[in-house]
Amino acid sequence: RQYWPAVGGVERVVENLGQALRERGHEVSVIAQCVDELHFGRMTHVIRERLRFSPFTHNCISVVQFRPSRRRRALLLPLAAELIPFGGRISRKWLGTYTSGYYTAVVRGVLDPLLAQADLVHVLGSNFMAVAAVEGARSLATPVAISPFAHLGEWGDDSVSVRAYRRADA
Repeated sequence: RQYWPAVGGVERVVENLGQALRERGHEVSVIAQCVDELHFGRMTHVIRERLRFSPFTHNCISVVQFRPSRRRRALLLPLAAELIPFGGRISRKWLGTYTSGYYTAVVRGVLDPLLAQADLVHVLGSNFMAVAAVEGARSLATPVAISPFAHLGEWGDDSVSVRAYRRADA
């Protein structure tokens, strides 16, 4: 059974990979922040309230939402410093270890129960969500792999993402 914390824009990858695994006899579940393509960027997945969706099944793959409450997201507002030109450079280069740890501490209460039944956690993505998923899987003694969506200089090559890559099993 695999669980994928996924972010917007990866639906085709999730579906193709999920179907390939299902054809080989695996049970696949997806944990997604959103199932839409609305306003996705470096920090929008952290502080913006995503459109709510009910759990559903698509091609025998169950999909549930990872959606921190407004209270939890309010605790994440200091991370918006990344949106300030100078603040973003400092955060991405030097403070990422601390800010990703803070993000993980805030969302683990929501994410860990979603990961609890997994035999393997496979993260599609990078940044804060990858760190939280890796740390959650580690705390549950569950193997974790990451397939990063890295774009040099834009996304997935920062200190936060590298922290997740190094802590993952694969």
